[in-house]
Amino acid sequence: MANLTPNPLIFSDVYQLETTDPVLGGPGGVANRQPQELLNRTAYIKALVDDLIADLGDLDAYAKLASPTFTGSPAAPTPAQFDNDTSIATTAFVQRAIGNYRSYIGISGDNSLSAADGGGLYEITGSGTTTLPSAVSRQGLCFTLSNTSAVAVALASAGGNFYGGGVSGSSSFSVPSGVSVKCVSDGGNWKVINNVGPFSLGTSGYQKLPSGLIFQFAKVTVTGGAATFNWPMTFPNFCVGLGAFYQAPSDSGYNWCQGNNLSAAQYRITIRNAAQDLAESVAFAFGIGY
Repeated sequence: MANLTPNPLIFSDVYQLETTDPVLGGPGGVANRQPQELLNRTAYIKALVDDLIADLGDLDAYAKLASPTFTGSPAAPTPAQFDNDTSIATTAFVQRAIGNYRSYIGISGDNSLSAADGGGLYEITGSGTTTLPSAVSRQGLCFTLSNTSAVAVALASAGGNFYGGGVSGSSSFSVPSGVSVKCVSDGGNWKVINNVGPFSLGTSGYQKLPSGLIFQFAKVTVTGGAATFNWPMTFPNFCVGLGAFYQAPSDSGYNWCQGNNLSAAQYRITIRNAAQDLAESVAFAFGIGY
C-alpha cells in the first residue's frame, strides 16, 4: 500500500471528493478520511502558532542567546555568597562583596549570627554575647560590630578562635563600650583586623589604639595646691603610667608638680613651691593604660 507524500504547504481549502466521483467521497467519505485528518491536524497546529506569535509580539525585541544587549532593568538570580564561577553577578551580590555593608542591624542580648548574615554592620546596643558562625572553610566572611552600649559585651565564635587586634587565640573576648571590631575569616579562625575604639579631642580627651592601648590627656585647674580629677574615660583595666606638669605665671616661683595615679578612673595633681604658696594653677596630665 502506497503512502501519501507530505507537502509542507498550508492551503486555505482542501479539495473534497464528491459523491459523483468514481470513488466514495464527501464529508466522512473514505477517500477523504486521510486528507480530513491531516487538515484537522494542520488547523490545530496553526492555531497554536498564531497564539504563540500573538503572545510574543515583536520578535526583534527579544535578546539573542549570543552576545545579547539588554535594556531597562533586567533581573537575574543573586548567586550564593562567595560564589566563584561564571554566574551573573547581580547588584545585590556585588554590594555584599565590596566595601558597602549589606545591611545595618541593631542587636541586644544574646545573639547567634549565621554565615548568611555576613557583610552587615551590627550595632550592639545592650549587654549580652554575640556569637559568630564557624570561621572554618569560610575564607573572607566578614562581620563588623560596634558596641554602642554603656557596658562591655562578649564576642564569641562557633568555630575557630579570634586573633589580632589585641586578641590572642581565644574563642571569645570582651568588646568595651564604644569599641568597634571587624572580624574576617581566614578559613580557620577569625582575624580581628580592626579594633577601633572611641576618641575625643579637645582640651581634654583620649584615643584608643587598635591594640587596646589608651592614651588620655587633660587640662585642669588645681586650686589649693592639690586636687583630684576624673580621667576623660575610665580605663577598662588600669592606668599604668601618669605624667603631669603645670602652666605657671612667670612670677609664681613654683618649684614642682606631681601626679599620682589613684585608680582606673581618677588621678591627683599636687603643685608646690618653695614658699608653700598653694595658689591656683593650670596643670596638664597624661595617662596611658588599657
